[in-house]
Amino acid sequence: ITGIDFNNRGDIFVTCSEDGKVIIWDWKDKTKTFVIGFKDAVSDIKIHPRKQEIVVGTKGGKLETWDLEKGTKINVIKKFEHPVSHVEFDNNGKRIISALDDGSVHIWEYRVSLYLKTLIGHERSIESIDFSTNSKYLISSGSEKSVFLWDLGNEEKVEKFAMDNHRVQEVRFIPNSLNFITAGTNGLVKIWDSKGGELVRDLIF
Repeated sequence: ITGIDFNNRGDIFVTCSEDGKVIIWDWKDKTKTFVIGFKDAVSDIKIHPRKQEIVVGTKGGKLETWDLEKGTKINVIKKFEHPVSHVEFDNNGKRIISALDDGSVHIWEYRVSLYLKTLIGHERSIESIDFSTNSKYLISSGSEKSVFLWDLGNEEKVEKFAMDNHRVQEVRFIPNSLNFITAGTNGLVKIWDSKGGELVRDLIF
């Protein structure tokens, strides 16, 4: 299993896997509603925050949207040359982010699948991405052991955070803040101050 997500009502969740399957589940009955098959491994999947629709990214480079209730394809947004590693909706559901194994991050206008911008900075594949609560900022971690903070208003990189000798596998904004938390291959959870670019605290298990 490579991805899982719930809708806002909590009655439907979706899973995706390396065998190319996207499964839409009924939470109440714990049963499969639809099974969607892809030729390639499915890297990530997200449910729209307001609609019964999903965005899917595959190792074959496909970025597509699907109807949750009908199990039918809505649109093929893009077929990339590189694998899609992560996908995400912003908190308003107006934009889609697709992150690729080549380190690039692509922004799309959701309703019309319009390409908006490519963010370049990472040298290797993207490990994790997250939107700020107000959807004005994006944070991304790459396998080259760095984290970038992006301002989506002017579409520029605000800050680069070096992660020493470990990869950050998950990065998340703290709600209603630009500070963030990272979890890495060194087994540590770290809290960061995005404005000062400084480590606030290590959480050791």
